[in-house]
Amino acid sequence: MRVLIIGDDVGGRRAIEDAVRGVSPDADVISMDDSSEVLRVNGYDKSKRVQIKTFGEFAVFADGKPVDFRYSKSLELFALIVDRRGKKVDNGMIRRMLWQESDREADHSSYISILKKEIVQTFSARGITDIFLQEDRSISLVIDRVECDYYDYVEDKIGNMKYDGIYMEQYSWAESTAGLLYSISEYRKKISH
Repeated sequence: MRVLIIGDDVGGRRAIEDAVRGVSPDADVISMDDSSEVLRVNGYDKSKRVQIKTFGEFAVFADGKPVDFRYSKSLELFALIVDRRGKKVDNGMIRRMLWQESDREADHSSYISILKKEIVQTFSARGITDIFLQEDRSISLVIDRVECDYYDYVEDKIGNMKYDGIYMEQYSWAESTAGLLYSISEYRKKISH
């Protein structure tokens, strides 16, 4: 098991490290005080202000710092926007993907507007205003203005070593893209031998 602990509080990091080792003595524990080191270790391009990690659990960084949203649905909506690779995401798709079948019939239009607004404002507060295109009731990501492991993998800019078979594991709607990535991985393995 590998555990990554990030935080400014050295004492807090040590306490977590001790707790992990108490449960799993063989754990590989990495403790860092700065998330930008995580990005550097994983080969992200610092010239792009937004870095997106989709392999494993979804995470977003702006200028090397984690991006936090007020609502968990905002993070999930941003993940969906990333998953679409620059294609428009309209309110109908958002409703179908983000809400369970029993709740899809409800009109979430005003809540969806709040979520989209929060996403855009979260990045705008960091001076990042050029990564979204918004039209009427749709939003898309300008993919050449962000660094994303998924985009780089599909475009064959990174090898199979970066893809561990897990894609946005916390979102069930991401399974179709996970299947695509698996197919790409298997194809690349086949042609490399």
